[in-house]
Amino acid sequence: MAITLMVIGAISAPGLDTALVWSLRRPDARWWPPRNASFGWQALVIWALSIVPFVAGGLAGLWDNSTLSLSAWGWRAVGLAAMTGACILLAWGIGTLSWAQTMGQGRELITHGPYRWTRNPQYLGDILLAVGFVLWSDSSLALAVAVPLIAALVLFPFTEEPWLAELFGKAYEDYRGRVPRFIGLPSQV
Repeated sequence: MAITLMVIGAISAPGLDTALVWSLRRPDARWWPPRNASFGWQALVIWALSIVPFVAGGLAGLWDNSTLSLSAWGWRAVGLAAMTGACILLAWGIGTLSWAQTMGQGRELITHGPYRWTRNPQYLGDILLAVGFVLWSDSSLALAVAVPLIAALVLFPFTEEPWLAELFGKAYEDYRGRVPRFIGLPSQV
């Protein structure tokens, strides 16, 4: 069962990577972000391909725990702390941005809350969640799913930035100049 879940996660995450690379190379036919205010089938596929690796990798990691042979409790504690921080960052990011904007349907540039410190707190939280889960579960199968998933989470902002620049113009360019993509210190506070 764990292997089956890992395969599902390991197939869906590269599928997500492929759709995002397509979106980068063909912005006129992109899958993400949505091309208009409606939530079309491409966005639905992107969301499914985003959720499936988390669920499949998570379940595989629960069944396959302790196969990475990390020093159990030290790394598990670090993983638990990372997952806790990730959940806080994700809740703060979604609460600040709004659910509609998270789904690519909002039309307001948000620069407060966690967006004051990172342009992508939700992707950063997702990355932290994936890394934390791998450490906590100590699972080689979870790691196999997490690697292509994290690659996708790093790609997401690159597909969104041209769209945001087009949507918000100079306001976004100024924001992008002040606030780091993932982590770092803002150039102006």
